[in-house]
Amino acid sequence: MEKVIIFFFIGSMLTSSVQGQSSRIKFEESLTLDQIKSKAKNEGKYIFIDAFATWCLPCKKMDKEVFTNDSVAGYVNDKFISVRVQVDTSKNDDENIKRWYPDAARVREEYKIESLPSFLFFSPDGQIIHRGVAYKNPGEFIKLLDEALDSTKQYYSLLEGFISGRRDPDKLHKLAIASMEIGENKVAKEVAAVYIDNYLNKLNVPELCKKENLDFISYFPELLNSKDAFFNLFYNHPDEVDQITYTGCSERWVKYIINREEIEAKVELGEKLHKEPNWKVIQSTIAAKYNKSYADNLVLDAQLSYYRGKKSWKKFANLRREKIMRYPPKKGEGIGSDQWGLNIDAWDVFQYCNDKEVLQEALLWVEMAIKLEQPRPNMQYLDTKANILYKLGRKKEAISWEQMAIDSGIQLAKEMGRDKGFFYDEYSEVIKKMKEGQPTWPLEGN
Repeated sequence: MEKVIIFFFIGSMLTSSVQGQSSRIKFEESLTLDQIKSKAKNEGKYIFIDAFATWCLPCKKMDKEVFTNDSVAGYVNDKFISVRVQVDTSKNDDENIKRWYPDAARVREEYKIESLPSFLFFSPDGQIIHRGVAYKNPGEFIKLLDEALDSTKQYYSLLEGFISGRRDPDKLHKLAIASMEIGENKVAKEVAAVYIDNYLNKLNVPELCKKENLDFISYFPELLNSKDAFFNLFYNHPDEVDQITYTGCSERWVKYIINREEIEAKVELGEKLHKEPNWKVIQSTIAAKYNKSYADNLVLDAQLSYYRGKKSWKKFANLRREKIMRYPPKKGEGIGSDQWGLNIDAWDVFQYCNDKEVLQEALLWVEMAIKLEQPRPNMQYLDTKANILYKLGRKKEAISWEQMAIDSGIQLAKEMGRDKGFFYDEYSEVIKKMKEGQPTWPLEGN
C-alpha cells in the first residue's frame, strides 16, 4: 500500500514536468558508448543503460509497460541520457544494433551482466554508480532511479563504504540484499556475515524477532550456526517466530542448522573415507546436545536421503516404513506435504528399482498419498501409481490409472481456462508405451 501511495505522490509531482513530452523514454540509437559518455559529461546528465535480450520476456514487459509510463519517461528523460543495449544477437538485428555489438559485448563482460533485464547507472563523468535487475513496476523503477541519484543509496557508494570499513547497520543490510539481487553472491555473503555478527547477534529477542530481520536471514541460511542469536531464537522462542512467519518456521530452521552441523559434515567425511556414517553415534550426539526428538527425526531423514543416493532400495524401503509408523502421514498443502513426500519416494523407487517387494511397498506409499489428497488426488500421484502397477506387470490396471491421470489433468485445465490438459502429451506417451509393452522407466534402473 505504501508503494502505491508513494508512486502516485511522485507521479503527481512529475506530471507538470512531462507535459508536451513523449510518454516514452528516449533511447539514443546512433551514438557509441564512448560518445554517450562524452555527451553526458558535456550536458551534466547521468547515464542509464537498459541491458536486455531479444528472448527475455521481462525485458519486453519493461519496454511495453514501464518505459512508456508518463512519470517514468519524464523522470528519465529529464535526468538521464539513455541507451538500450542488446546483449544477444539475432537474425533480425538492424544495422544500429549490429554497430553496437562490440560495445554490447564490452558492457556485458565489464559489468558482468548475468540477470536480465539489468539496469546500469553512471555518473556524468562515466563512473558506474548503481544497478538493478529484474522486472519492476513503474513505482519500483522510480524508486530505483531515486537511489541512482542519491549518493547515500547508490550501490557502488555503499560497496566503497563497506570496503573502507564503514559499518552502518542500515547500509550493510541494504548492500547485502542489493548484492544478492544483482548476482554478486560473494560480496553479499561477506557483507551479510558482518551484518549478522556486528549487529543482529547483539539484538535482544523482541528486536531480533522483527519481520525485517527474519526476512533477512532467510536469504543467507548458510551463514547461520548453532551459536548464533537466531538459533537461540528459533530453539527457545519458537512461538514468537511462528506468529510472525508461519507455523513450523522455527522448527524448520532448527532442523536445518542441526542437520548441517551434526549430520552433513559427518556424512561427507564418511564419503571421503569410503565408510558408511555411524548413525548411532550421530543420533546420540544430537540427543545429548539438543533432544531425542530432533535426533530421531533428523537421523531418520538423513538415512533416507543417504540410501536413496546410494540406490540401496531395500534399506530405503525399510526406513520409509519405519518413518510412516513413527510419524503417520497427515494431509498438508502442496510441495513439502506428507502426501507429496510419499509420492516422490514412490516415484524414485519406480524409476530405479526392479525389486518386486520394494515396488509393492512403494505402491502402498502412493496409495496413501492418493487417499490423503481426496476428494481429488493430484494427477501426478495417479501417474505414479499407474507406472508402479505397470512395472509390477499389472498392465491393464496401469493403463486405467494412467487414463485417470490424463482425465484429471484435462478437468483441472478446463477449470483454469486452459485448452490443453496438464501433462497430456507426457501421459499419452506413457499409455502408448504401456500398450506396446515398452519400459516407462529409465533403462539404467537397477
